[in-house]
Amino acid sequence: MTIAMRMNISRKNPVSSTISGSLIANYTHADYRIGTATECITLKIDQYSEPLAQFLATSNQSCAAIISAYNPCSQLGPVNAI
Repeated sequence: MTIAMRMNISRKNPVSSTISGSLIANYTHADYRIGTATECITLKIDQYSEPLAQFLATSNQSCAAIISAYNPCSQLGPVNAI
């Protein structure tokens, strides 16, 4: 069961969207990496992450927020190693 299912979150947006279903699927299935090249955690939407849970516990934190780069048109850009 995903986090969204446990929390009964609906992915339907009450405001009409110009984002295609395939683009939403691409974001949903993408790997999101946080950290440095030597200490990286890979996250996926709606999937529990034990490494993130361990990091938060070690840091004495109960939650986290991830802020990504502004890219309103989902344009591919250069990939930079951290």
